[in-house]
Amino acid sequence: MYFDELQQLAEKGDAEAMFNMGVCFYTGKGVKKVYPEAVKWFDAAAKKMHAKAQYNLGLCYLLGRGVAANYETAAKWFFLAAKQRNTKAQYNLGCCYEKGIGVAVDLVMAAKWFYAAAKEGEAAAQYKIGYFYFNNIAVKENKQVGVDWIKKSADQGFEDAVIFLKDLTDSGIDYDTAFDPKAKVDPEESAPAETAPVAETAPVVDATPAETAPAVEEAKAEAAAEDVDDIDI
Repeated sequence: MYFDELQQLAEKGDAEAMFNMGVCFYTGKGVKKVYPEAVKWFDAAAKKMHAKAQYNLGLCYLLGRGVAANYETAAKWFFLAAKQRNTKAQYNLGCCYEKGIGVAVDLVMAAKWFYAAAKEGEAAAQYKIGYFYFNNIAVKENKQVGVDWIKKSADQGFEDAVIFLKDLTDSGIDYDTAFDPKAKVDPEESAPAETAPVAETAPVVDATPAETAPAVEEAKAEAAAEDVDDIDI
């Protein structure tokens, strides 16, 4: 009954229903899992500016699920969702800029998007921006701020952050006292690049499922999938 009612609403143009239809087909909730159907509904909702649908559609393009992989289109949809403060999209867009997936490599932009997501509590982004600060990547080095962000991530159980702190401890470094205490500031007040705003324009042009590019090479596909979040439900 739920699915039938949902479908009726979706066919009437309800964006939330369209999004949920996509989730049903993507996850197999109440219906057989069919990725192309998920893409169809995510695309319909995304064009109505549904942020979660935009993010999920970007993920489908990134991973080639239900549609030919197209990194430029993935980055475009991540951007549109990120502008609506979808933290998964902000994090994944940061990964795109970090690795040159669908956009030119731009570590400054990566840091800005990681920071945006980190402020909203996205554990993976907290680790990434912390790692950038700790290692002087695209931001002025501040090991204490880096550690503070990584601790926030570890507190949420993010594995890479937990391992990072363990490695410091195993190396004999007390990360709570080892770094310059004058450098210790609230990490949420430590925006990269003097709090310069993130880009105001999409990194790529519009595209629909019918306009996809050929699948990218296998090695790059593996790199794209390495750090990404799963769909937003």
